Amino acid sequence: MAEIAFLIIAIALAAFLIALIPTLLRTRHVVKEVEETVAVLRTDINVTLHQTNEILAKANVLVEDVNEKVQTIDPLFVAVAELSESDWSSDVCSSDLSRCESKCSRSKCR
Repeated sequence: MAEIAFLIIAIALAAFLIALIPTLLRTRHVVKEVEETVAVLRTDINVTLHQTNEILAKANVLVEDVNEKVQTIDPLFVAVAELSESDWSSDVCSSDLSRCESKCSRSKCR
């Protein structure tokens, strides 16, 4: 009886190993593909990081250039703002004077 039980256990173990071998082979194949993909990604990431550093350096140069040009043009904008402000205040003053004159002529303050 023990011999039959041992035989059944041996057959079950053999069937399990036969079923497990293809799964292990597929797993090994997948792990190999993952390793290859990781190796490719490492090189691609290095290239991408290098290009990103170059782009950031160029962007920094452009921002510095823009800042210099803004500093050059800034006095022009200040002058235009002051001119438009003085023009606006002279328009307000002239319209106030015309209102005052029309009120005076209506009330006959002359």
